[in-house]
Amino acid sequence: MNTILKETPNLTEVPIYGYAEYYHPDAYTFILSKKNIPLIVLKGVRISLKCEDITSDGDPELFVDINYADDNPSRTQYIFSMHDFHLLLNTEESRVTWNDGGLHQKMEGLDGDGIKEYNGWRLYWDLIGVCSACKTPPRKIMCFDDQSYIDCTKQFPKLLKKDLKESRETLRSRPEYFIENIDALHTELIFLIATSINLNQKKESLDYLKSNFSKDTYDWVIEKVDVI
Repeated sequence: MNTILKETPNLTEVPIYGYAEYYHPDAYTFILSKKNIPLIVLKGVRISLKCEDITSDGDPELFVDINYADDNPSRTQYIFSMHDFHLLLNTEESRVTWNDGGLHQKMEGLDGDGIKEYNGWRLYWDLIGVCSACKTPPRKIMCFDDQSYIDCTKQFPKLLKKDLKESRETLRSRPEYFIENIDALHTELIFLIATSINLNQKKESLDYLKSNFSKDTYDWVIEKVDVI
């Protein structure tokens, strides 16, 4: 594996191992070794590996996609440093999305320093039992700090302001829909308030809702704002 991943410069993907069927009872093990010494042991029903130099250090990082499918299909993705094989990002611990084409599709340069940031969405955001499938979750951005990827969402206000503007436009443009779909309304309100908090504009958004929406809507937000 050391030869395959380190000495083949054009290689970007290692074939997927295991079964895609969710009901398959067996788990597969993939061992990454260097000079016959195991470095990482990966277990799952389906394992996919990809390589890309996202930190501009000359060595590709290793993207690992593991499907733990059983009765309750789940997937976790990781980024490992190929220099010393330490973990840079774990989607389960970081609570970021693994879907939408894969974790590697969410890595992009946002600040021009040559190092790619994770620019995606929060995985778990159904805080108060509303329809989490009705709306893309609030944005989450993670930056590399020389050791691992950490939350840096607040460092990118332009993207957050764009999200906030789109959320306000959605609320204004679909009043009849939201009257009939209260869960969707609440989900959109959570998105708006969560984004406002990251922008330090909670008060402005609360004033906006109070001036432009019903008292029931505003009262619901006030009741939930601390949880959000």
